[in-house]
Amino acid sequence: MDPRKYSPLPAGHPSIGEPCGVCRRPIEAGDETTLVPIESPPTDCRAHTVEAALCHWACVTEGLRAARAMEVT
Repeated sequence: MDPRKYSPLPAGHPSIGEPCGVCRRPIEAGDETTLVPIESPPTDCRAHTVEAALCHWACVTEGLRAARAMEVT
């Protein structure tokens, strides 16, 4: 499954300046982002809310691409 890509963040967004959950560089206005769950969902498939880290979309997709490449080799 590929992560959902959110629209570029507008100036003044409350997450501007927070570190990316992957690369730790600050999130900046104009960055495309995604949310990565920090905890696993419940095993009974019920609706739930989980804490998530805001990450640069490119960081997450590159990490997924590298992981998939490792599975092939």
